[in-house]
Amino acid sequence: MADFIFDFGNARGKYFRPKANLYNDFRHAIAFLNESDWRSAVSRGGVPNGLIKVNGTPVAIGDVARRYTIAERPTGAARYRKDYFGIGLAYALSEGFKKDVASITLVASHAPGDISYAEHLRQAALGIWEVESIHGLNTFKVSDVMTFDEPIGGYSHYTLTETGGERKRNPLKGQTTLVVDVGGWTVDIAAIDDGEIDPLSLRSTRAGIIRLTDDFESYLRSNNRAMFQDTGDLDIKRVERALLSGVYNFGNKKIYCQDEATSVINALVNDIVGVINKAGGAANYDAILLTGGGAVIIHDTLVQAYPRIDFLYAEENTDLMKYANVFGGAKITALMRAIGVW
Repeated sequence: MADFIFDFGNARGKYFRPKANLYNDFRHAIAFLNESDWRSAVSRGGVPNGLIKVNGTPVAIGDVARRYTIAERPTGAARYRKDYFGIGLAYALSEGFKKDVASITLVASHAPGDISYAEHLRQAALGIWEVESIHGLNTFKVSDVMTFDEPIGGYSHYTLTETGGERKRNPLKGQTTLVVDVGGWTVDIAAIDDGEIDPLSLRSTRAGIIRLTDDFESYLRSNNRAMFQDTGDLDIKRVERALLSGVYNFGNKKIYCQDEATSVINALVNDIVGVINKAGGAANYDAILLTGGGAVIIHDTLVQAYPRIDFLYAEENTDLMKYANVFGGAKITALMRAIGVW
């Protein structure tokens, strides 16, 4: 039995194999292909990177999907279907294992607002997945599926060890903590008092990094029309670097965009301040724990808004912040097994 932690976020899919300490991510983009497209692609020397066939259905996924027509991009619980979530999962399995696996326990995250659809997620993932990819033809059987709330994943990563025990010198021990997960389409929160989760506090608010990056790209294009006239979608990694640095590197030219970056970051931070206020206000918490890939972008502005509050990162290496929830999912798995729940 192999464990596989998976977060099919609205912006990016993230996965983690605890036993191999292997993790990676990919752009959330799926384009369905016809057989003619598939045959044409594989006839040039095998299956190229980014193209896969899942249980007979050919698709382009990740950055490669942008070269094709993406007919739909469901968000939230609408993703939890075999012909969508299952395909994203199958791609992650093929990249994560690269060989047949007879029995997999999937541990999948969801936004708190999707808790009513956790069974839909489970049914979308269970079963046998035959994947033809750059790694060959592989078969994966997902035998069991466990789910967890994404902000609880971030909190668990910060407070637990790999074996599921409480970390030594846990800074949040005895503290009242608000976990804020900054995702693609939602900002999710959880209030936790000395390790006790308040289930009524778990909620999702429609705000997130996708709108921020879309608005930032629109400002860049509007203010530099001639330069961007013939360009397609911008590389999200370049966009995120520009948001943090205030400079977008376009070939050998630098576009200074600090004002645009500040504007869109402030807009998202204002939304997050509203979320914090609805959760009782920052004054009612000893610390606020940030998790999710978007946390790094808004951290400094949040600190300016709340100078008396300790804002902590769920993952100390900010380059790995986007994996904090899946890392935490592995620790939740270890804890649940240790106490005999899973």
